[in-house]
Amino acid sequence: MLTLLSKFIFRAYDIRGEYKKDLDEDGMKLIGKALGSFMKKKGLKTALVGSDTRESSPVLKEALVEGIQDTGVRVFECPQSSFGVTIFTAQEEKFDCCFYITASHLPRGYNGVKPFYGSGLSFEPDDISLVGKLAMSEDFIIGEKHEISHIDRKKEYLHFMKSHFDCSGLNIALDCGGGSTSLVVPELFKELGVNTKCVFCDVDPTLSVRDPRPAEETLTELIRVVKSGGFDFGVAFDGDGDRAVILDENGNVLLPDQVGVLVGKELLGDEGGTIVATVECSDLPEKILSPLGAKIVRVPVGHPYIMRASYENNAILGYEATGHMVLPSFSLADDSLFVVLKLAEMLKVRDTKLSEMVSKLPKLYRKRIMFETSEEGKFKVVEELKQKLSTKFKRISLVDGIRVELDHGWALIRPSNTSPVIRLTVEGDSKEHLSEIENIFVDYLKEYCHKSHETSF
Repeated sequence: MLTLLSKFIFRAYDIRGEYKKDLDEDGMKLIGKALGSFMKKKGLKTALVGSDTRESSPVLKEALVEGIQDTGVRVFECPQSSFGVTIFTAQEEKFDCCFYITASHLPRGYNGVKPFYGSGLSFEPDDISLVGKLAMSEDFIIGEKHEISHIDRKKEYLHFMKSHFDCSGLNIALDCGGGSTSLVVPELFKELGVNTKCVFCDVDPTLSVRDPRPAEETLTELIRVVKSGGFDFGVAFDGDGDRAVILDENGNVLLPDQVGVLVGKELLGDEGGTIVATVECSDLPEKILSPLGAKIVRVPVGHPYIMRASYENNAILGYEATGHMVLPSFSLADDSLFVVLKLAEMLKVRDTKLSEMVSKLPKLYRKRIMFETSEEGKFKVVEELKQKLSTKFKRISLVDGIRVELDHGWALIRPSNTSPVIRLTVEGDSKEHLSEIENIFVDYLKEYCHKSHETSF
């Protein structure tokens, strides 16, 4: 039987594909050898391996461990748990790397591995590209095989959270989606003294109770529960817990931009600080946080960039439009529980409603539109548009794709990192201005490629 390992699973931010189509156990063992060889080349010696609760995760985890062992790297294994517990363990024990088996928010048939350094920083695109080349060429460094060591730091993780956050007495509706946070968050909320109504908080390896991607259209049960009344807010996690979606007490889904600005405003205090946001985020940070003393640093789309920039700029917060957030005072990794608990603490201290806090922010009118093209063509189109748009608009950023700032909003054109499409994101300060901006940039893109469909955030 041939080993299943597609070169296309080595993506910009992680390694993931469809189980039994793009990778299998033998393929994951090759990935383990590639990761171990990558570590050896960098002089790194210890790795922690953990996993989420998907059906295929145990066998893929075993294969990954075997592959890493073959290179002579010392492997430490932790039980199935949330991403947060796993990366916390790596940081506390000062392991050189942390590899977490998961496909995060992707459907049940997918799986893969997220590679991190022990500091909490994610592998960057160039790192993953090199790992991919090592795996596909089978150019491995083989070393002395060491016994696996087992480690469990869940109790320490729970203690850390309890010692840093006070949100006792709050009423929270919790949706774990049957994912790995089911093993951690209900217990933590109980120990924190939170009155919790659980929705899909039993582990479901098939991920059949709810789509692992938390969004308004997938959270109908949580929304129904919150709307029934009596809750301070609702929260839903994705499959591994690196992203969370917040609902106000009325069941309205908050955008990550809104959550980021609310938390950022709280963290700024009187001393100011640096806020990191990707180019796909709204201009709320500049409108709301800059006047309060914040320095806004814009970075390319992708959680590795917000982590790295948060570290390099000593930021107090980093976030992106998809919901990945980091609170560097606690961790450089995107464990979504930190932001959830910080928001809960804010509500308790202020004794106010979340909807009232959100109502004070400017309303966002935003749309994302996909344009189909080829894998090679998407880059060529964006390069040509850079030349054209630079002569027509004065305020342009080329940090990642093309972001054009306008008087009543902005537009972002960028090639997808994972598929042969170009994404157009537009935002206006009113529905009318949103429509105007959309029409302008749709016309530009229509000259090069075919409009496909709109997507939610």
